Amino acid sequence: MAHTQTAPTDSLKVGDHVVSKIPGIDWKGVIVEDLGPLGVDGSEIFVIRVGDEDEGRHFNARAENLERVAA
Repeated sequence: MAHTQTAPTDSLKVGDHVVSKIPGIDWKGVIVEDLGPLGVDGSEIFVIRVGDEDEGRHFNARAENLERVAA
């Protein structure tokens, strides 16, 4: 039986600085786009930018794999 996840009251948003919660993956980035609940079981997907605004790399990440940090 599948279940849907509910967004926490302090959910992530565009502009938040985040790090990976996955052990062994070490990066700090900024959320630049909210793609919505596209993941398995309705998981929120974000586009993350790591590096400079003009030359940084972008990738998608699931909300549950991200942790908000101070800028």
